[in-house]
Amino acid sequence: GREVHAGPLLLATVGNGAFCGGGFESCPYADLYDGLGELFIVNDIRRRDFIHLVPKYKSGQIFEVPGIEELTKYAQAEVITFEPLAAPTMQFVADGEFYETGAVKLEVMKQAIWVMVPAED
Repeated sequence: GREVHAGPLLLATVGNGAFCGGGFESCPYADLYDGLGELFIVNDIRRRDFIHLVPKYKSGQIFEVPGIEELTKYAQAEVITFEPLAAPTMQFVADGEFYETGAVKLEVMKQAIWVMVPAED
């Protein structure tokens, strides 16, 4: 029921589990059983600045970086919605598949399994 971020960003990760593709522990506080999605946002910083943070991000230690709260945002929620900012669509990756999409609403249902099915044209 609250807005966590409005405006440009470099990266946003949502997870119910701690790990995503390539062994990245992008949501280290995630709990498969709590019914909450973990939202981690990297503000609109330069990519070359983020490159220095990647080892900590990959190992799940990003929150140990001094001053990280100035560069990122973190939240937990049952429902997380993303909306494109300046264009009608945005890039979205789910389970390694790339999509060009409009708004995306992700909902975590306690004690359920999530299956994503692309919309048919």
